[in-house]
Amino acid sequence: MNDSQRLSEGDLYEVLRCRIYPTSEQSNSMEEWLETLRWLFNRSLAERKDAYKTDKQNITYRQQRDALPALKKKYPQL
Repeated sequence: MNDSQRLSEGDLYEVLRCRIYPTSEQSNSMEEWLETLRWLFNRSLAERKDAYKTDKQNITYRQQRDALPALKKKYPQL
């Protein structure tokens, strides 16, 4: 988003809220997805912190993205 696209004070925007009522099966699936995402985020963050703490190196998003296929083989739930 560039500066010309940012909302400034006084700009109006529309918000649409809708409530969903998932079935128990859908709810369980969403909980599994969230748990997987939480696990992956925490693992990635720990990897970045550990790399910086031990080697003073920064791991980039691209490095972690490129490592994802190997991680998917190791953890099939991904």
